[in-house]
Amino acid sequence: MGRKKKDYTVTSIGKDGIEREVNMDKMEALANGDTSVLENKNGAQQSSPYKILKAEIKDETLVAEYTQRNADGSTDTIKKESEHLIHPDLRAKFVELVPHLIVIGETIHHAIGRDAIKYDKELGEDVLELYSVTGYQVKGEEVTIIGQKHLENKYGVMGTIKMKVEASLTGAYDFANESSLAVAACDYEVGEYLFNGKEAATQQTMEFEEDEVAAQEV
Repeated sequence: MGRKKKDYTVTSIGKDGIEREVNMDKMEALANGDTSVLENKNGAQQSSPYKILKAEIKDETLVAEYTQRNADGSTDTIKKESEHLIHPDLRAKFVELVPHLIVIGETIHHAIGRDAIKYDKELGEDVLELYSVTGYQVKGEEVTIIGQKHLENKYGVMGTIKMKVEASLTGAYDFANESSLAVAACDYEVGEYLFNGKEAATQQTMEFEEDEVAAQEV
C-alpha cells in the first residue's frame, strides 16, 4: 500500500479579515523545487520576502528567527519574540514533526514513527504523551528538530530528556521529502503568526464576543 496523497488546503484569516488558503499540492511542488507555482498570471515570480530560519515554542508563545529581503536587494536577519499565544494550527504542524523526531532519534518507537510517516497515519495518544516537538531550525539543506522525551521512573516521578536531531531535506534521510513538506507546513503557520496576526483567541476576546451576543438578545 502506497502513501496516500494529501489533498487539502490550510485556511487562515489575517488581521485584515481576509481568508487565505494554501494548497498542499503547491507546497509539495515547492518542496520539490518547482517554482513555477509561484508565478502570477503574467509569468512573474511571487516569492515571499521572508524565510524562516528557526522557530521555537516557549510557554505557548513563539520565538522565531527569519531573514527579510528588502526592496534594495539586501537581507536582514531578524529575531522576534511575541507575547501572543500561538494558534492551534501552528501547534498541530509542530506535532507532525514528532514522527521524524522519533525516527531520526532512533528511539524504541522507531518502527511506529516510520509507519506514521510512510502511511500518513496519526500517532497514538500514548506515543504523543512521550514525545513533543518544541521547535526546528533550518540551515541550507539540513533541518534540526528540537524536542523532548518524557519519562517516568519506577517511583512514578516524571522527567524530561531534551532531544535534538538533524536530517537532510534533500535525500540522505529516508523520509527527506516528507520532512521537507512538514517543515514547509510549519513555515507557513509560523509566517501566518508573525506577519498576518494568526494567533489563539484570548479569554478577553471571547468574553467580549459573549457580551456582544447578550446585548443583541436584550
